[in-house]
Amino acid sequence: MKKHRLICMLICLITPNVYCATFNSGGTHNINYTINDYLDVDHLGAYDSPTTVNLLDDGWVTGGIRALLASKVNIIGGTSSVLCKNRSVVSISGGSVGYANAFDNSTLNISGGEIDSLTSKHDSHLYLEGGSVASGSTFTFEFGGNATFYGSDFKIKGQSIADGTYTPATLPNRSIYDHLTGTLKDSTLLGIYLYFEPNTTTNSTVTFVTIPEPTTILLLGLGGLILRRK
Repeated sequence: MKKHRLICMLICLITPNVYCATFNSGGTHNINYTINDYLDVDHLGAYDSPTTVNLLDDGWVTGGIRALLASKVNIIGGTSSVLCKNRSVVSISGGSVGYANAFDNSTLNISGGEIDSLTSKHDSHLYLEGGSVASGSTFTFEFGGNATFYGSDFKIKGQSIADGTYTPATLPNRSIYDHLTGTLKDSTLLGIYLYFEPNTTTNSTVTFVTIPEPTTILLLGLGGLILRRK
């Protein structure tokens, strides 16, 4: 990821730069250039469709993206951190992302890309099915933050986790920092720490949904085919 950011820094020297920006008029906006500050994506409620921003290859928002008020952000490529708030929806399928934080009833979908750290708080929900989350990083929960993991072989400190929804009190093998390992839906290995902020996470939940790896699905399909032929 550091190499990717260095490349982006070199690119920004020869590409147009924008200093601090706000998109709030609805419609769709594609970012494939450098914004040398933060980017606010807002939706004032006076438009038929929410304001949508797509971060594409060669796009770089140095101060991070803030998705606000039911707006939408799709990180397909490029480099940025992202904060989603107030019922906004952020989807990460590519690119390099520093922090990915979900606050205030927002939704964060992650199916790809590289992410340094995760946070879910204030009744938001983070769905993780793919992408590379930095090994050994911390996923922080505060004030009713929620998360759903899609994949297989999930374990906390080596103990297998059955499918289902857990609160901090019902997670097995609990401690202050829970080492979660497993394989995500896209076959990426997961190895992070779950941290539930003390006294603020009684309403937080973590859900595990087992989805067989592609090779397992293929083997099951071949087995069924062989049985039919017999």
